[in-house]
Amino acid sequence: MAVDTCGLLLGILVTPASVQDRDGGRWLLWRLRRHFPTIRLVWADAGYAGKLVTWAAQVLTLTLAIVRKRQGVHHFEVLPRRWVVERTFSWLGKCRRLAVDYERKSEHHHAWVQWAMVRVMVKRLTRQAPHYPSRTLSLDTASAHKDRAPTRTMARTRRVLGSARTLTHPDHAIVQQANLAAVRSVPRALS
Repeated sequence: MAVDTCGLLLGILVTPASVQDRDGGRWLLWRLRRHFPTIRLVWADAGYAGKLVTWAAQVLTLTLAIVRKRQGVHHFEVLPRRWVVERTFSWLGKCRRLAVDYERKSEHHHAWVQWAMVRVMVKRLTRQAPHYPSRTLSLDTASAHKDRAPTRTMARTRRVLGSARTLTHPDHAIVQQANLAAVRSVPRALS
């Protein structure tokens, strides 16, 4: 499996268990180079070391950097860049169909992995943004509300404006300060 630096799927190759990682890596790197010609550096674990590194450099003009464990370390250690792929595997593990190998054909497993990654990407795209008030009080509406009995909406607006975040446009910041001053002028007994 080839993923980008965010852990999103770039390419996948499903092989039988009898195929070595290095042999499958050639096909995967070939596909990766064909579909994404701008990629220059690929990180891989120690299972891909050896002739694959020189083949990738000579044939595909890819730099295949092997991420190795530090010498003398005999306990668990998070390896640089390796956690990105492991996180992708954990995302795929949440898909019930991929938790156990049910598929008899590699094409079916390949399709299920792609569906699972589509699900991950769609969830990211449809994430709800934090809710901010759609409008703020203007000076006219704040002074008009001053003489009326407070409503629940006015109290809520006061709380929201009291904890409002700074807006990006400079004019918005000036209006926001005027709004806060107008809302703060409402007597405390009303809130």
